[in-house]
Amino acid sequence: MSRLSVRVFCVKVDLSIVSHGQGFLVEKLLKDLARYQDSFDKIVITLNVPESDFDVDVLLQDKIVYVHNDTPAGFGANHNAAVALCESEIVCILNPDLRVESSPFDNLLETVSRQGVSLVGPRILSVDGKEEENVRPFITLPDIIEKVFSRTSSRSDTDYSTRTFCVPYPVDWVGGMFMMVRKDAFTAVGGFDEHFFLYYEDVDLCARFKKAGWIVMYDPRTNVIHDARRDSHTKMRYLKWHSASMLRYFLKHGFFGFK
Repeated sequence: MSRLSVRVFCVKVDLSIVSHGQGFLVEKLLKDLARYQDSFDKIVITLNVPESDFDVDVLLQDKIVYVHNDTPAGFGANHNAAVALCESEIVCILNPDLRVESSPFDNLLETVSRQGVSLVGPRILSVDGKEEENVRPFITLPDIIEKVFSRTSSRSDTDYSTRTFCVPYPVDWVGGMFMMVRKDAFTAVGGFDEHFFLYYEDVDLCARFKKAGWIVMYDPRTNVIHDARRDSHTKMRYLKWHSASMLRYFLKHGFFGFK
């Protein structure tokens, strides 16, 4: 059996969603997910700030587990705690600002079930239908320098966003707004590193998967819509958090990449 051959899991999926006072977005996402409620067993919804439980479809009411944080936690800490509550072998990490117009589960579950695969991400589209850069090669310090001084995006021969494949293929990393992950692989590498705050948790996780011999996949057969908030481009404190997380990533994995 080859490393990328298919191994079928006879399980469903558990979902993890974190709300930061974003109930209006979560309710929209839950309305979408209710159409595919046979595809998952549980939704762990973490309320990171005080807010009321949500108005949800009757089909989902028995599937939802609420976690009310006493104090706000970061992206990694919230999802690590949620994954610990999940019982299925596969966990799907979702941003609250996603919309799902068709089932994201069948193709992604087939891909993540392949031997050696730890995580898979779908194609991410913006609200106006443009493809987002959800999948990229690992960044290096020379990439940053080139981007700053050329004032252009530093793309390389390994920049997956330039490819037009219509089948799943291995990549360096996928964005954390939608990740379908094998729980055993996630647990084996220690989950998200909670020392990161808001940014680079996803890149770091995929880097640790690669170092541990796991495969990260991108599946362009599945589309989800992301109403992205580009706060790091508009608010100074978000830019500072982004820069601090980038530095932590470089100190942890190297400024010039790793093998």
